[in-house]
Amino acid sequence: YVEVPSVVANFEYEGIMRYLQEMVNLQTRSTASATLMRDNAPLIQGEILMLLQDLDFGTVRSTEGKCALIEMIDVGIRELFPSGAEPLELEQVVLTGFVVQ
Repeated sequence: YVEVPSVVANFEYEGIMRYLQEMVNLQTRSTASATLMRDNAPLIQGEILMLLQDLDFGTVRSTEGKCALIEMIDVGIRELFPSGAEPLELEQVVLTGFVVQ
């Protein structure tokens, strides 16, 4: 598992400023992919932040919304590392923390 630094995003929801903090780990069985993920953690963190900014705050609080977020993060990370000589092996994105305020 490769831990990605937590990401905090802010939203205006029903006239009130809200905050969302999420933490994810990336599962891989490939040492090369784990190294690639660790070396590019700021890039991955930035991609997650951009994805969070596009979310509907009301929806993401539900279980279905969290599942959709995990899928969006998975797709976003895979798009950061297009297949090449050594394609990224990402088994799954694991949501390890989720705080809304």
